[in-house]
Amino acid sequence: MADPDAARAQVHRNLLEGEGLTPFVARDGEEARGLIGGKGAPALALVDLSLARLDGFAVIKLIRARAPREKARVVALSSAAALRTTAQQRQGELQLSGLLASWASAELVAKAIRKALAEPVPAGAEAAKPEAAKKHEERKGGESAGAQSEPLELDTSPNPFAAPEPRRLLAIEELIPSDRPAPEELQKIVEDVARRFGVSGAFVSVVLKDRQRLRASTGMKGKIVEEGTSRTDAFCTHVVEGSAPLVVPDAAVHPYFMQNPLVKEGSLRSYAGAPLVTANGEVLGSLCIIDQKPLTISAHEVDELVIVARQVAGELELARARREQASGKSGPFTSSQGQAKPAAVARWFDAVLDNIEEGVVLLDEHRKVMVANRAAARLLETTAEALIGVEREALVKRLAPRFANPAAYLQEMKIAPAGPYALRMEAELKTGTRLRWTTRPVLIDPGSGHLIVISEIGRETLEAPPPEPPQPEAIAHPWRISPKSG
Repeated sequence: MADPDAARAQVHRNLLEGEGLTPFVARDGEEARGLIGGKGAPALALVDLSLARLDGFAVIKLIRARAPREKARVVALSSAAALRTTAQQRQGELQLSGLLASWASAELVAKAIRKALAEPVPAGAEAAKPEAAKKHEERKGGESAGAQSEPLELDTSPNPFAAPEPRRLLAIEELIPSDRPAPEELQKIVEDVARRFGVSGAFVSVVLKDRQRLRASTGMKGKIVEEGTSRTDAFCTHVVEGSAPLVVPDAAVHPYFMQNPLVKEGSLRSYAGAPLVTANGEVLGSLCIIDQKPLTISAHEVDELVIVARQVAGELELARARREQASGKSGPFTSSQGQAKPAAVARWFDAVLDNIEEGVVLLDEHRKVMVANRAAARLLETTAEALIGVEREALVKRLAPRFANPAAYLQEMKIAPAGPYALRMEAELKTGTRLRWTTRPVLIDPGSGHLIVISEIGRETLEAPPPEPPQPEAIAHPWRISPKSG
């Protein structure tokens, strides 16, 4: 398996082991090259088409140079529709056994694996069939005997993680209005990113209805800075539409991007972009790095770019909060008679937090819990008062054992050590349900903090929450407020 996504790779590993196969995992193209060089062509390969250091198309070509389809079956996956279409068009060269969107369900991937292993071989070529396929037939009772070779189907299923386009465009206008300058912090971030990755350029883009615009950049020249590019030509379009990072190690030889006008005119040779995802799930654009030579960043470094992209999204959320505060925009405690009294606010806040199913946690400027409601305490399997003062990282680690893939969950929850951030994470629990964790920066007195909302989703039935432990009389409200911060 050549897959940069640890959570998805674990699901696919389980599927392969269920078919009696022994999987080996590479997170980028160079790791895959090493496996192929050391172990030979695999009996079956699941290859993501957007890999760091060496793209998925090149990895498949390496496999084909060592073995034909009869000996090495390949199923390709991608979050980019354009790359899936390109793979289908190059079927004569790649000889794929399956082609799926990266968000394909475990059921669909399992079906593709079984179909690949059951493919018939040309007459007289039975000896060339991979040993894994022969063993699979024995376990399944020789089911490939009647299998027929079919044309490669293109997976055109919609991205289940994508927000509706009107909502996404509205979020862009609310968070980074076209008639206002971008937050100054964005320029500092792109300059730091370019230095950190040692590349010629870096920028923050937003992808609009018809165009891509750069809202902060370094190392970029020409019309792209002032006018942006068409949405069709923008690499970032594929990041937005796929809700996933995109890496193009060498666009000059890439079967799809080599024809891109930006590549032909010499604006860039390589690209890596991470999505700017809001707490509500809209992908505004991307944080990108480009270079005039092939890009050699690893999968781990792509993870770092994703973390910085969360910081960029956080800066945009915080800038909006400051604009709203400066404009005197009404909050939830304002009525037609004016600002509500503090006691009324406390009762309203008490009633809301005590009666919602979502866990709500407010972190102070040091990322320590200053407010937590009963639902958060229940989800975190503790009491509300015990959460006060707990650091954010401790909350994250407390939940890890409950996930089907703790390591992948912890990776998804990584953030920059300081500064605002926005995050939206959803992963499967060991119980089979899923947990969603969202975070956005908020203004608090005297500075800024972060609001966390945690919820279990995908339940078929709602269970009554367990009874709450007795509350100390000294505490007036069932949600907890730090006595130091108020």
